[in-house]
Amino acid sequence: MSEREPARTEDPLFRREAIEDYLRDRDHGRLLNVSPLWSTWAFGALLLLFAGAVAFAALTPIGVDATGQALVRRAPGGAGALEVVCVLPADTPGLAHASDRIAVEFGSDAPVRLALRVSAPPSPTLAPADARTALGPDAAAAAVIAGPVVLVRAALPPGATLAPGAAGRAWLRTGSTSLLRALALTGASR
Repeated sequence: MSEREPARTEDPLFRREAIEDYLRDRDHGRLLNVSPLWSTWAFGALLLLFAGAVAFAALTPIGVDATGQALVRRAPGGAGALEVVCVLPADTPGLAHASDRIAVEFGSDAPVRLALRVSAPPSPTLAPADARTALGPDAAAAAVIAGPVVLVRAALPPGATLAPGAAGRAWLRTGSTSLLRALALTGASR
């Protein structure tokens, strides 16, 4: 080796120029060239989705049901025919405009569910003692009556396997509202 040449320890893996070029590009960075049009479309789509959800909540009708107790009894004046009497609270709104169908459910393990046609208009408001008298001996013992009630009667189909005195739950459609209104009423009642 001559005195002018420095001693070489090893050959570098990359050329010095390549390393300088790489480091120079890292310092400046490059911007991502994306059109701003996608943000306008995304905002418009989100706005449409929100407006659609509000319109759905405001315009879609939801049924309002009154719930109460359903009792099976012998129909008055009927030759062994059975009927279901629904005991509903007297302060239930919309009873005057109630549906002509009532849903009942008897039993808990294997419930018997029936949709029955109302056979008579709702009774006038009855005090608990008067309601027990109107229910008769078949259903009066099973009735739980805490305040003024209204009775709604529906004929039981001939093939039903329910005995007089059987108790269950009843639902009577009393009207409809929108989801938005129901949410507002729920929030106002808290």
